[in-house]
Amino acid sequence: KQRISLGDIVYIESNSGIIKRLGKCETHKRNYDIEAECFIPLPKGEVLRRKEIIQEVTLHDLDISTSKPNGNDVVSILSQIFNPKKSEITEKLRNEVNLNVNRYLECGNADVIPGVLFIDEAHMMDLECFTFLHKAIESPFSPLIVFSSNKLKSKIRGSKNIENHFGMPKELLDRLVIIPLQKNTTEINKKILQIRINEECINVSSEALTFLSDIAESKGLRYVLCILPVLKVFKTKIERNHVEEVTSLFIGLK
Repeated sequence: KQRISLGDIVYIESNSGIIKRLGKCETHKRNYDIEAECFIPLPKGEVLRRKEIIQEVTLHDLDISTSKPNGNDVVSILSQIFNPKKSEITEKLRNEVNLNVNRYLECGNADVIPGVLFIDEAHMMDLECFTFLHKAIESPFSPLIVFSSNKLKSKIRGSKNIENHFGMPKELLDRLVIIPLQKNTTEINKKILQIRINEECINVSSEALTFLSDIAESKGLRYVLCILPVLKVFKTKIERNHVEEVTSLFIGLK
């Protein structure tokens, strides 16, 4: 595959035995050789080269590879043919993977890059989900979890009519950093709607745009963004009466 010939300089990986061609030696350079050929100087003395290979893998990839070990013996081949189902990733298997990862970290052969888990509408999760997440964030390999919710106070699903901020248990809230967001003003809503109107290629008058921003303040910005495609039914320039006709057909609950 490498098309190695006389005069080529190669390197051999001692672990895997892979041979890779680096280029042609300068001593074998001829006048009629094409210029695209890579010519490198002849190595002198004892050649000792160390090459680092960085590979990014996830913990899930390690779980999958550990749950389905590939072997070259007859038993492994037959088991893969007659049992193609996915193996279950148990808690014991995850603990074994964590031990291996910890050993790599102690030896300095690996680094952990935490990911980001974004959960929108966090108040929709039940008590069992919060319990699982509360336990998961204690792991050293836990990602950065970002919750998003528009409910200041809501009932915790799966509980006996217990209400709390954002619909989350108090034990989990004590471990979170809460970042409040201010409510969009009419001018901000108008700018957001103008960007979306330009993307939808809708011709809207200034009076209709102001009316849409007022509706966004009362019924929510999501409601207005959902009715914008409906306004395309009107082939003419969108006026306030067109918006009133569409809003009369669709109910918006904030």
